[in-house]
Amino acid sequence: MRNQKINFQLALIGFGVSARANHLPAIADSGRFELTAIVDPVSTYANIDCFTSIAALQKSHLQIDAVALCTPPSDRVSLIGQCLEAGWHIMLEKPPVATANDLEKLRELPNPVDCSIFATWHSVENPAVDAAARWLERHPVHELRLRWLEHVNDWHPNQNWLWRENGFGVFDAGINAFSILDHILPGTLSISEAELFIPKNVATPATAELQFALNGRPIGLASLDLLHPGAPVWAISILSGGSELLLLDGGKRLDINGRTMPTEGTAEYERVYGKFANLIDRHQSSVETRPLELVLDALNRGKATTVAPIDIEQI
Repeated sequence: MRNQKINFQLALIGFGVSARANHLPAIADSGRFELTAIVDPVSTYANIDCFTSIAALQKSHLQIDAVALCTPPSDRVSLIGQCLEAGWHIMLEKPPVATANDLEKLRELPNPVDCSIFATWHSVENPAVDAAARWLERHPVHELRLRWLEHVNDWHPNQNWLWRENGFGVFDAGINAFSILDHILPGTLSISEAELFIPKNVATPATAELQFALNGRPIGLASLDLLHPGAPVWAISILSGGSELLLLDGGKRLDINGRTMPTEGTAEYERVYGKFANLIDRHQSSVETRPLELVLDALNRGKATTVAPIDIEQI
């Protein structure tokens, strides 16, 4: 891949922590994309043309072939529409949009020049996740336990949109786990019960407890926490008979019966950009929405419990 000619000029739309930590190095290593512009209302980056809006980027007449949309999900549909009108291929950082209504609007947006749209789920792109899926093809799932615990400041410092309506709260992190489960489990995953703990002064849950079902059968529990005080815990345990599969570090490490399994392959975001290039080459799109549907189901059906307010200024 790195020996191929760079043939896509790319703009990053939204330049927060994830764009800086994950997208910048992946673009540099992709061999197919060159970062040409950044669109963000406040952030800039040395030696790259920066704009405060998509309209301003269009007026610049810079050559742009593709964009990576890294903005909060609640205002995505209008931004996607602007990019399609401009004739740009679109990568959507997870989650692709914020609501079921937005999903319908996304599917109905005009795409006059047949641009590729890629809704990404970066955690699925870890080689250990593929290895876990192969193992589960040969081992029936008997029990599942998910723990996804982190602190909001790790990836979303000073980003209060998470706590507003349609901001997802703890599910902005938990959706990564849902994407992994949807990828590796041999069947249909659903949420049978959900309890949501919502601080009094915000609109979205900070923690959640869930009951999963697989093909309609109760299969296990999940604990999600976006105010976890210690080091992040991103762990999925699956029991099959006397064996245990354990995915750790957000899908980067696979243990089977206590033994860490060797996994080789491209890093997750570099693999994301490789898939994006392949979709453009083939004039195809990939918009997988099941992880988002699971989150929306939990939010809509879950039992909400009001808990003590949080100090947003301190987190």
